[in-house]
Amino acid sequence: MARTSPPTGTVTFLFTDIEGSTRLWEQDAAGMEVALANHDAILRRAIETHAGHIFKTIGDAFCTAFSTPSDALAQRDLESQTARAGREMRVRMALHTGQPEHRDGDYFGRDLNRVARLVSIGHGGQVLVSGLTHDLIGDQVPTSAGFLDLGEHQLRDLERPERVFQLVHAELSTDFPPLESPEKPRHNLPRRLTRFVGRERAIETVKELVEQHRMVTLTGLGGTGKTRLATRVARGLLDRFEDGVWLVELGAVTDPARVPQAVASAVGIREAGGRPLLETLTSWLRSKHMLLLLDNCEHAAKACADLAALLLHSSPAGTSTARGLGTRILATSRESLGLEGEQVWRVPVLDTPNPDELPSTAVVEAAQAFDAVQLFVDRARLARSDFAVTEANATTVARLCHRLDGIPLAIELAAARMAVLSADEIMDRLDDRFRLLRSRSKTEGARHDTLEATIEWSYELLESDEQALFRSLSVFAGGWTLNAAENVCPPAANVIDSLGALVDKSLVLVEREPAGESRYRMLETTRDYAAQRLAETDKVNAVHDRHLSWFAGLTERAEDGLSGPDSADWMDRLRAENDNLRAALEWSLEHQEWAASAQRMVSTLWRYWRRAGTLTEGIEWATRAVATGSPADLRDRGKALYGLSSLLFFHGALARSREVADQALALGEAENDPVITVRALAAQGRIDVTEGALDTSIERHERALAIARGFDAAWALRAVSLLLGNLAEAYRAQGDLERARSLYLEGLELSRVQGNLTAEDVLHFNLGQTELELGDTEQAREHYREGLSLAVQVGNRLTRMYGLVGLAQVASVGGDCRRAACLFGAAEALREPMGAVLDDVDRDLYDRHVAATKSVLGDELFDAAWAKGRAMNLETASQLALDGS
Repeated sequence: MARTSPPTGTVTFLFTDIEGSTRLWEQDAAGMEVALANHDAILRRAIETHAGHIFKTIGDAFCTAFSTPSDALAQRDLESQTARAGREMRVRMALHTGQPEHRDGDYFGRDLNRVARLVSIGHGGQVLVSGLTHDLIGDQVPTSAGFLDLGEHQLRDLERPERVFQLVHAELSTDFPPLESPEKPRHNLPRRLTRFVGRERAIETVKELVEQHRMVTLTGLGGTGKTRLATRVARGLLDRFEDGVWLVELGAVTDPARVPQAVASAVGIREAGGRPLLETLTSWLRSKHMLLLLDNCEHAAKACADLAALLLHSSPAGTSTARGLGTRILATSRESLGLEGEQVWRVPVLDTPNPDELPSTAVVEAAQAFDAVQLFVDRARLARSDFAVTEANATTVARLCHRLDGIPLAIELAAARMAVLSADEIMDRLDDRFRLLRSRSKTEGARHDTLEATIEWSYELLESDEQALFRSLSVFAGGWTLNAAENVCPPAANVIDSLGALVDKSLVLVEREPAGESRYRMLETTRDYAAQRLAETDKVNAVHDRHLSWFAGLTERAEDGLSGPDSADWMDRLRAENDNLRAALEWSLEHQEWAASAQRMVSTLWRYWRRAGTLTEGIEWATRAVATGSPADLRDRGKALYGLSSLLFFHGALARSREVADQALALGEAENDPVITVRALAAQGRIDVTEGALDTSIERHERALAIARGFDAAWALRAVSLLLGNLAEAYRAQGDLERARSLYLEGLELSRVQGNLTAEDVLHFNLGQTELELGDTEQAREHYREGLSLAVQVGNRLTRMYGLVGLAQVASVGGDCRRAACLFGAAEALREPMGAVLDDVDRDLYDRHVAATKSVLGDELFDAAWAKGRAMNLETASQLALDGS
């Protein structure tokens, strides 16, 4: 069907010309005139039949445009037709696809230059196809036709080389000389069919390293994109090496002795005259300015290191000249090669958003600012062209990328599942990620067919001791220290050396703190694999038991620490081990023989949960622990009951808090245990204040004080400080503010002597409340400031909330109502996720000051300031409170 208008947009060009036409005209001009007329008629008829548009003829050359590559490909038998046109004429043809500019009946742009150069390197009877057109044709190749890959060729005057294919068909000749490209290709880097996403800074960093060092090795866990990054860098350095950049793929080289042959084959060197290959290779490289990319060296690391050393020592041209940088090597491996002068750079996983920190507004933009999300979106669109990140799925996509550790391979495999699953459905199946994340590609190597396979490749390269340690380390959640590993992992293992090897092999990450112990961790994906391998052994229970014992011991050591001058350090330590503490608690609660350990841990950890502001989680663990019925140490059980009662109290569950406190008191009195008895009485008395039973509260606290003052022990001194504060609360609720202040000050002085910072911050808050009620705003401000500063120092989120409330009240009294409303909003935003409540005495004061602030500002200004405070992060809000007070 004849085309009525020229195609626009994406266009496939077919250029033809007659090989040796000048010579044919000289030999027989009359015969050539007839033959050319026939040639033109055949071409025009065939082109128009397949909706082609002839936009230009130059002598015997036709320039034609088609809407689709398949229409252009239909001209494959033109050469055989024109050869029968009355005189033998051999027509060469080339196809290339692009998006040219069209105006005034003609086409313009780089794509026309490329197809013209492409046809010029062919031979009569040969049909050449560019790499892009070949890919677009895909499986639409006509029956009995195919393509022959002729490799990459540098076309004259064009910067980018071209991958060239030859059309193969029964009616076409296949016997042609080599293509007449003016230059040999200067690299053998593969042309990727998918887009390279992100990592701009990594690309520039590695480029600089290659320019500065003769040997650079990119290390990292399998699937992190080492090869992709290395080839991207190598392509960008092509102009720095006159003799090109050459990829040596070693993944399939099973015999390390064949590494030199792989290098020689990549650069086109063959043994000659009985001369050893290594001698031929080193001699040839001596004067070259070339970059060798040794890919996947880990399974032949020594052979690669030996060869690299030999090549670099025999190629002294290691400084920059007009011709390039000499011979340099860029390697990829899951561990360093250990070569002298080797610069190692660990390829990081992609940046991922923390889904819990994404803003509530502009969430799509915030999520897509991360490379991991950009990669997921790009690959998901290959599976489902209409996929997009929306407000509805942005958090799920962010969480998915986060759970996959930012590992590019894992993200790509997950994105491929978007063809049949939603992002939520993929998330729901991530607990079985190794079954879910399998490739359907027929071109990937076995190591990248599944996420599991790429980790297994690294695991199989480990020594037996390293494998044993790798399996055992899977019991750690959220990381570990060297000391913890030495106590939890198999006693026979050389932990230091084996751990170092796992770090070198990129299976374990090390995070060196500026001060203190180094901390180690596995990516979640790696840990899942290691846990599966541990479950296959008979050591799994023993390793989990040792893990529980270690962290139960840690909580015992933390009991005194959380009440002493080092409480801030202990809060930081427990916060770092939070996931391990959860894992240990879960193991103890799942195994009856270890249930006593759960009560022992809860008897200390309730303080951590209260200060960290995780009241709900603490209540859940403590409830499960005391419900086990374990024959635990009775003091541990009593302390656990007191801890649960305390958490329930601050959560506002007073009825349950009293019920648990009553159980603790019954246990303390039955066992005649002063520690449990004193704590239980304090818990009951605190609840009495809130419920208005003030005389009863005073009686309980006086009784508890009498018991505690009979002991000269650390627990008793801490208890006295606590009881004085609680007793002061009862008197403050009665309206006896002077008596309350005196008791608060006595408890504060005792806490200072003990170095009990976490008692001091609460007492400062209560003193601030008392002074505010007495009308001494300046004294109230000083106590609130001191309490908030201590709360920041020790990491006590609960009393930070109290401090924000107190300084908001001071601001309100002082007439700074916008600041007050802002701080009230910030305190509320901090309180809500903790599930904390103010007791009735403090709540009454709070409500009065909020109402007064609102009446001054009016609803609109109050609400705006309140919202501003709610949107603040904790550090900003705390600084605002301290700076303005």
